[in-house]
Amino acid sequence: MSNFPSDFDDDTTLPFVNDNLTEIGGEAINAVRDAVFNIENEIGLGASGTAGSLAQRIGVALLPSGAINPSAITSLGLVTLPITNSQIENNANIPESKLRLDYRTGDLFNYIRDNVTGINTALGWISISGIKLEPHISGAIYRHDLTHIDVNSDPVKYLKNRYGTYRDNTDSYDLINDMNTELLAHQFADGTDVTSNTITTNSGASYSANYSHPAESIFINTSRFSVVPETKNDLQLFAQYIDDSLILYGSRFQNLYSNGVSRRSRSAKLGSQTVDPAIIPSTPVRVYLLGTYDPLAIVPGSSPVDDIDTGDDIIEFKPSTAVSTTFEFDTQFSLVKPGDIIRVNYTATSEHGAIEVPYVVKEKKFVAGTTYIIRIFGKNMFYSSDGYASARIDKPLFNNNKFGVLASAAANHDMGTSIMPSLIVGNPRNAMALGLGFNPDLLDSTHYLLYLALYPTGFPQDGYIILPPIDVTGNAGATPGSYTLESVIEAINNQFRQPGYNYRFIAYSYQGEIGIMMSDSYNNAAFSILNGIVIAGSYDQTATEAAFPNNVIGLFASSPLTAPDPLGFGGSGAAIASPPYMTSYDATESAQIPTKIFVPVTRANYYVNGAEKDKLT
Repeated sequence: MSNFPSDFDDDTTLPFVNDNLTEIGGEAINAVRDAVFNIENEIGLGASGTAGSLAQRIGVALLPSGAINPSAITSLGLVTLPITNSQIENNANIPESKLRLDYRTGDLFNYIRDNVTGINTALGWISISGIKLEPHISGAIYRHDLTHIDVNSDPVKYLKNRYGTYRDNTDSYDLINDMNTELLAHQFADGTDVTSNTITTNSGASYSANYSHPAESIFINTSRFSVVPETKNDLQLFAQYIDDSLILYGSRFQNLYSNGVSRRSRSAKLGSQTVDPAIIPSTPVRVYLLGTYDPLAIVPGSSPVDDIDTGDDIIEFKPSTAVSTTFEFDTQFSLVKPGDIIRVNYTATSEHGAIEVPYVVKEKKFVAGTTYIIRIFGKNMFYSSDGYASARIDKPLFNNNKFGVLASAAANHDMGTSIMPSLIVGNPRNAMALGLGFNPDLLDSTHYLLYLALYPTGFPQDGYIILPPIDVTGNAGATPGSYTLESVIEAINNQFRQPGYNYRFIAYSYQGEIGIMMSDSYNNAAFSILNGIVIAGSYDQTATEAAFPNNVIGLFASSPLTAPDPLGFGGSGAAIASPPYMTSYDATESAQIPTKIFVPVTRANYYVNGAEKDKLT
């Protein structure tokens, strides 16, 4: 029986017939017959279709090689993948539109060609310039020039100069060059290219551009200042304070001229003393006064104490440790002699105002390294513990070998009365002050009144009186340019003695200068010369003009740039004028401008017929 179509037949299923043996011939024929039936059933009827034969029909769909005939696929409009190269003819002309491609091969070719060009260009740049990138980043070579760097992409952020105009912001080099040029001009301070300009500082001050710094831009370390307030920490504030407070003039000119004339006659030759009269510079002192509580002092009493350690006329120097340990102060104090001038600044405290008073040194007590005590001709005004007062000692600018003389002045009467003219005589012990730089041409209708304050006991805390002003011209300054030294002295003395005044003062002259002295020394009476009102550490023009109108001592610049000071009492002269006494202040700086009081001295005698006198008989 045939195995077809489930398997192929072999000699077993289709027996081999040899010599037409009858016994197996029938079996073989039946097997073949069976196979034929199986083939017919497998092929079925109509297998050739319209092709005429089964082979032709198969040839429509298949190539002799067994591959699918492309014409059969094309006739159906279908593509069965994958299509191999063998299935396409070498001369096939298939339109690209029929291949359903995403990109045209022509475009792809152009892209590939452009990419090749770009790649070649990039490779060329890398070979020439790209190799510079790494050393540029590392900073080895191929670095940028400043001219290659923009300042900023936003012009609003361009840099400006000190005049508020834009600098040269073309590039970083031009900007730095702009600033460098200005810096050099600033460092040279010679006004290069800016001499015609002025600069306004942040505070509103204006100054010439040919100066490197305004004074207000220069810092001053004030931590070690003992007189100038520590708040004056720039050069402008410092200079203004010196100018306003007249410290310079007060320390020099008052030392030279405040001793008066009738008490001592001056030496004709001062020698080296005119260079620096200071024996001991300003040093902290302890000032004693009986009746003021002090745990280190003696028990307070009710009468003056004549004691070398704690008396009312004792001033003890308290130098710093740095000065005393180097024996510098010992050397200075050893030079102090009786007759030297000690100037005591009773610094303002809650109990009293700022007062500066000169005294004559009577004697001293000196123990090297421990004790530095001065006894004065006079009595201290205040008690002051350590650190609240200071003093300096100067050489006397007079000849101690000459004694004082009695000063006299005319006491003129009103010619319309029958009172006879007379003289007023001043005691050599009296308080007095001498001006410096008398200039009668500065007297006018706004500078002719002299203001004095009288201290009846010599102590401000006991009260004082501001006397009515004295017309130093005699006619309210109505004839500027007509006044002389003699006419001014006569006018002042006439004013002192006119009815309703009768001041116990004398105006005198010495070597072309005007002096003011009290004629009596009783009860320790003292006086001061007033110049203005101090507010917030400076003289206030409005308050001064209200309190002391037409003051002969000017304070403020008009024309020329110096305050008028005809008598030489102000800051440009002897610097002996000062503000009125105050017990409280509106600012620390105000307390640094003391009231300068002129007090009587003791032991200033005169001779008549060889007899020593200390008062009028």
